Amino acid sequence: AEGQFDLFGGMAGEGGDGEGPGFGLDVEFSDEEWDKPYLLAQEREMLGLYVSDHPLLGLEQLLAGTADATVAQLTGGDFADGTIVTVGGIISGLQRKMTKQGNAWAIATVEDLAGSIECMVFPATYQLVSAQLLEDAVVFVKGRLDKREDVPRLVAMELAVPDLSARHAPLRLEMLEAHVTPHSVQQLKEILQAHPGPTEVHLRVRGRTGTTVYRLGYRIGIRPEFWADLKAAVAVTRAT
Repeated sequence: AEGQFDLFGGMAGEGGDGEGPGFGLDVEFSDEEWDKPYLLAQEREMLGLYVSDHPLLGLEQLLAGTADATVAQLTGGDFADGTIVTVGGIISGLQRKMTKQGNAWAIATVEDLAGSIECMVFPATYQLVSAQLLEDAVVFVKGRLDKREDVPRLVAMELAVPDLSARHAPLRLEMLEAHVTPHSVQQLKEILQAHPGPTEVHLRVRGRTGTTVYRLGYRIGIRPEFWADLKAAVAVTRAT
């Protein structure tokens, strides 16, 4: 009705005169990039989900090596009521509460890449793990599956925070856009599959107008044999 056809239409400064039917606001836009943890936390707070990335991407092997089950398996009927299981994920929500007797306890929402589940941390366990109960912390929770309600929950018995400092930094490879062909892509795929390991792989493709970074869906072991195969078959170099 006011003649504004986009979200920022009619703002002060538009057209050089600051006049118009818009908000009359003076807005400055920053080119500064937020760091990943803050960006993801803001996405979850504002939208209720992660959009640009997920905090657990790159930790799949760590989670699979320690957890007995995914959240989807716990909520999907793969385990019976009362089963003792360990699940790994990030604490995406935390409610600290008090009993009528004045004892502290908490409800922690633990989320992995497949879903989320509420973990009931009752007073006896809470006293032992309260300092480790922090939002956005990656944890492993061992507990008893409770399926008496409509939505399954986990009654926590133990909680552990893994050491993430030992994670491998991703291997960054670089390739000219002109060298990206179906044949070269297939060769690179076969080499990555032949050398499994813990290290994530990123590929920078340099073109005429810019560079695009791809996170490849493979984790490799960086050994001399890997570099030998890569050098012999594909026009890929290690990015600096």
